[in-house]
Amino acid sequence: MIKSPTGSLVTSSWLARHVTEPGLRLIDCRHRFDDPSYGERAYRTGHLPGAIHFGLQSHLVGMEGDGRSPLPAAADFA
Repeated sequence: MIKSPTGSLVTSSWLARHVTEPGLRLIDCRHRFDDPSYGERAYRTGHLPGAIHFGLQSHLVGMEGDGRSPLPAAADFA
């Protein structure tokens, strides 16, 4: 499995060097609260090669927790 030097967030230069390596997973999770359909439209319009789309309300919000949009349980997210 590919490992970044900093964890999950990387620089654009690191990504440019490693984008085609097996095991790298790219997730496009753009979102705008004033336009809930923006993220999927933006993904369909253009995204990094191999990226998948995660919608805030459909993939990244749990059913229970604190705040407006709590993260899902780790098992549910996996």
